[in-house]
Amino acid sequence: MNKLFVVQHDLLRDLAIYMSKPQNEDITERRRLIMERRGDDLPESWREEMDQSFSARLVSILTDETYPSNWSDMQLPKAEVLILDFLATEYSLPPFMEKMGKLKVQIMTSHGQKHAKLKGGLQALGNVAQLKKIRLEKISIPPLIVPLKNLRKISLVMCEVGQAFTNCTMEISDMLPKLIEMDIDYCNDLIELPPGLCHVSHLQKLSITNCHNLSKLLEELGDMTNLVVLRLHACTELSQLPDSIRNLHKLRFLDISECVRMESLPQGLGELNSLEKIDMSKCSRVK
Repeated sequence: MNKLFVVQHDLLRDLAIYMSKPQNEDITERRRLIMERRGDDLPESWREEMDQSFSARLVSILTDETYPSNWSDMQLPKAEVLILDFLATEYSLPPFMEKMGKLKVQIMTSHGQKHAKLKGGLQALGNVAQLKKIRLEKISIPPLIVPLKNLRKISLVMCEVGQAFTNCTMEISDMLPKLIEMDIDYCNDLIELPPGLCHVSHLQKLSITNCHNLSKLLEELGDMTNLVVLRLHACTELSQLPDSIRNLHKLRFLDISECVRMESLPQGLGELNSLEKIDMSKCSRVK
């Protein structure tokens, strides 16, 4: 265990999977469905049930270093949460996702040593009408090319995000028309806040933390006029805030803690009448 990772022994994981399975219960009736597959091999208990409809609300699928070449056509009409954990360096969203009409939360985590690449990108998510939250970890994020019309929150952890908001087929604000919260954490290829992201004026919470190469916030930040919370914790190369921050009249909380290169604050902060708290801990250079 270290500051970023907790490594769980396979025996503990297998025990958790075993204990989550009620004895003698039909797997098609379980509310939580956990499947571990190795390559193209399905667990023996699943093979006879794959043509059935599953009742699970939460579905978790674990795969090894071998990318599954043949996803089974699972029927998950009631699933609201889909968790995908994998070790492969290349991965793609399972095609059965497009039929998951009640899916609200999508979590994808790569456990490999390198950032995983998504074959086919995030296109399958464009057909999931009820999707509200996405969390991606240690993944190379491809450009957005399909709108996610009902997405409310996106979290990107230890991802490569340099291409995510460039080469988009339309304005990011049109791609994510209902997005109100974005978290970007430990994404070290983020050097400046993409201009297109600043045009998502309906965003209310923006958290960019531990992005140690972020050195510049564009003046377009002032276009995010609905921001209530702005967190920039431990962005150690960030030395100043743009003057346009004076336009964020709804801002209540500003966190620049551990931004160790920050030397001064823009005078326009005094114009933010809604601002209730500024966290400046460990910003010893600020005068």
